[in-house]
Amino acid sequence: MNKIFFLLVFQALFLLCFCLAASDCGGNCPGHDCPNCLCGMERNMVNIDEVCSKNKWNETCCRCIVQHLSQGGNSNTLSFDMRNGIYSIGLFQISQTNWKLCSDSNPPCDPDVNVECAIKLYEKGNHSWRLWGSVSSTCHCKHSD
Repeated sequence: MNKIFFLLVFQALFLLCFCLAASDCGGNCPGHDCPNCLCGMERNMVNIDEVCSKNKWNETCCRCIVQHLSQGGNSNTLSFDMRNGIYSIGLFQISQTNWKLCSDSNPPCDPDVNVECAIKLYEKGNHSWRLWGSVSSTCHCKHSD
């Protein structure tokens, strides 16, 4: 019984420490669960129409996706998946698993870098929004958009 008690106490302390360390990063982490503020504490709002005009993709889908994922165009938006310890960052919420592909494994907080990452992922997804999963469905984007 002592082992179970100590295990429960340890888990409770771990969760408490995590909750105290987690932050909303000045509003950039809407889930309030980011252990580090990789893009800083300041919001960086950009013009979504300008961002979405930088590639030959369906601009309506692009605007909807960026609007949903980045709090209306905040290029410093980030989220953290506690299950696997992976961040997603920026206008297009580029997953940490893809940073090596486009930003030398650095967080793609810069809006221009984030757009370049999105273009590479869009191309990797056969020129479609399918790699954006459920949000592309929410935005009614077809795989061929």
